[in-house]
Amino acid sequence: MLKIHLLGAPKPTNWSDPRIEFDPAIPLKDSDGLLAWGTITREFLCYRGSRAWYLDEPLSHSMFRTPLFKTALRNLGEHEFLHHSNPNPKFRLPSPTHYGEATLSAPCERKNSAIAVVTNFGGRLWWFRSGARLRNAFILHPNVELFGDINSWKNFRRWPWSKPCQPSNYCGQIKSDWRFSEQVNLLAHYQRVVCFENSSLPYYFTEKFVNAVRAGCVPIYHAHTTVKNTILPGARWIDPADFNFDVSATLAAAEKCDVEKFRKQNYQWLQKEQVKATNGYRIWSRIADLFVEQILGKVT
Repeated sequence: MLKIHLLGAPKPTNWSDPRIEFDPAIPLKDSDGLLAWGTITREFLCYRGSRAWYLDEPLSHSMFRTPLFKTALRNLGEHEFLHHSNPNPKFRLPSPTHYGEATLSAPCERKNSAIAVVTNFGGRLWWFRSGARLRNAFILHPNVELFGDINSWKNFRRWPWSKPCQPSNYCGQIKSDWRFSEQVNLLAHYQRVVCFENSSLPYYFTEKFVNAVRAGCVPIYHAHTTVKNTILPGARWIDPADFNFDVSATLAAAEKCDVEKFRKQNYQWLQKEQVKATNGYRIWSRIADLFVEQILGKVT
């Protein structure tokens, strides 16, 4: 069994591979390779064995624009950087949208309104990004009930020069992480979900759309062309581009939708291979395949 030193996020407790072990307790001197999940360190850049860096966030996020981060982008080979932006499809790994079976929410009575679950508003400089402005215009609309981290949203600034003020449509804290059923069950109490990505980038697709589908809601979503052509074939949603990005017109169109028809079609889409490929366990298995190939020269 190959022994890979792990940096960053822990390996899921419900996933294992008989060929390989990812563990932060494995000493670097005794390891066959090094995997950095999300976190990049100088230790990783100095390592001279088989290594890979998996990142599930956009490169544009300011939290990553450090000298160490930029050095890694300049020096790593394509086989060492596992990211949705990798030009080589072999090493273009998606962000996880679920772990294990994409279970569906239990039937429940739905509010005739829309919901948005956004952890934070991204900071006042996000208003200078067109994608963030579009997202915020929707999630702050009075017909949308907004949930997220209270410590972040109470410091919300409508514009960079505005005073911090909690949005008037903010409804409460989200205690559960996106990967757990509690968030899907919350969405299921609404007919429509505003589920834009934080950034509209090639091949960048996260749990937001998937959770809306699992909840049986009408997704309000704007897909990058690459996502629309590779991941979303067969899915159904309301795209603000069809309404000239007018917030009120988009929400009004979503309100007229037959929720049951959307639910049935999107449940079928949820079973497609391109969705299953975003299962977090499948992503760990793909990374294991790449290490086996890199170290042993074959994929088994």
